[in-house]
Amino acid sequence: MGLNVAKEVAALQRMTPKELARKFADLFGEPTNARNRTRLVRRIAGSSNPSPRVSTDDDVLAALDAVMRRG
Repeated sequence: MGLNVAKEVAALQRMTPKELARKFADLFGEPTNARNRTRLVRRIAGSSNPSPRVSTDDDVLAALDAVMRRG
C-alpha cells in the first residue's frame, strides 16, 4: 500500500464531517449535503482517480479497507 495514500486516508479519518464536506467542495467544485464520514472519506480518497465516482485504485481501496477495519 502506498504510504502517502495511507497517510491521506488517516488524515481524512481525523476530520469532522463538516471539514470533510468542505474538502469535498474544494475537490469537486460543488457542495455536498452528505454528512456520513465513511462516504465522504471514500469519495475524497478516490478523487485522485480520473473518474471520482468509481475508485479502482488498489492503493486507495487497500488504505480504505485498513482504516475501516480499525474502526
